[in-house]
Amino acid sequence: MPKQSVIPDKWEKTVLLQQNRKINKFIPETKKLDYEALQNMLKKHKMVYIKPSIGGGGVGIMKINKLKKKNSKQYKLQKILNKKYFVTYDGLFNSIQSVTSKKEYIIQKGIYLCKYQDRLMDLRIMVQENLKKEWEVTGLAARISGANKIVTNVNSGGVTVDFDTMLNHFFTNADKTRFLEMLHTISLETAKQLQKSYPNLKEIGVDIGLDRKMYPWILEVNTKPDPRVFFRDKRTIEKVVRYGRSYGRKYNLKPKYEHEKKFARKLGKM
Repeated sequence: MPKQSVIPDKWEKTVLLQQNRKINKFIPETKKLDYEALQNMLKKHKMVYIKPSIGGGGVGIMKINKLKKKNSKQYKLQKILNKKYFVTYDGLFNSIQSVTSKKEYIIQKGIYLCKYQDRLMDLRIMVQENLKKEWEVTGLAARISGANKIVTNVNSGGVTVDFDTMLNHFFTNADKTRFLEMLHTISLETAKQLQKSYPNLKEIGVDIGLDRKMYPWILEVNTKPDPRVFFRDKRTIEKVVRYGRSYGRKYNLKPKYEHEKKFARKLGKM
């Protein structure tokens, strides 16, 4: 059985996806981090995220705001819950560089995410090669951030919420159908585009953020996604595991966090 493709580099994935006209409009503007690029992105977007080009779980992500106030504080830098303010752009960049100088980082246009239960929310869409060797959306999950956190990742304090309840909160029945069709199209097209360059790619987890107008943005694509985000739904996790086993993927299904343990107890042995 051929080894599955894994694409760890966020910049590489972004470049590959930007080549597809069907999904390019859903990709936030992204640049490699350097002095001039960050300065220009802040002038243009006022809020950006800096992410390690290689890494996951929300580790190393920073949020930067260019402040509107005409006082001494011009920039705000947030890492997890820690916030710092800077008078000058040079001061801001020097602080960032002290953390980022040994790794490649990217800058991503900041998306003002919609909130659910007064927390930032995003979606994880699981796409897998099914038993017919065709791409299929096998899981949809909604995650909300921990209090005052800048990411929704579970290991940063995020938790999953019921997907259908979330849909009913934001959409009418007719709008729900259109929205789900759009999520499927974006996610399937993302998988197909990446597979053009990586033929042995078998699964992806697409992280989609919804802005305040409910427009979807591809925040990140994980090519070795963790299925535990789907613990709420027994049928989903069973299908994910079944398809994964068909192409040789072994998942760690041991629950790590309390909310995962609660749902895992209901699943039984997989």
